[in-house]
Amino acid sequence: SWRGTAEDPIVRQVLAHALREENSPGLRLRAVRAMGEASIMNAKPDDDLLDALLQLLTEDGNAGVRIKAVHALKNAVGVERVKHALIQTLLHDQNAGVRIQALEALSATRFNDEKLEALEAAANDSNEYIRREAGRLLQHVSSGNVQ
Repeated sequence: SWRGTAEDPIVRQVLAHALREENSPGLRLRAVRAMGEASIMNAKPDDDLLDALLQLLTEDGNAGVRIKAVHALKNAVGVERVKHALIQTLLHDQNAGVRIQALEALSATRFNDEKLEALEAAANDSNEYIRREAGRLLQHVSSGNVQ
């Protein structure tokens, strides 16, 4: 199990390398999943791992890998560049499943102008679930129900 060793800097290096360099989508998936399960994003997120995950999120051709990247990044959503990347994913990812995961990760974050604009755009998404959820979150704002 990764749990005991995830704090080890060498393990983090190996994971970051696997995320960046591994050609097999299956192995990239396993590396991202290992990170999520090890909850190494819960403590202080490691910059190198964050960068590797953000790179996967924006560049990986495999939607399953991008979805797992969103899951792994959920715990770091308070980090400004992570929030920004998730907003960009919600707005631009071709895969509705990836956009849905990004929206769910963002729903827990504080509102700011960028998030508001993203939700307004998402309210016109081609995916019905995203349109409905974005609309629901926007209603919370207009009713003053915001953290």
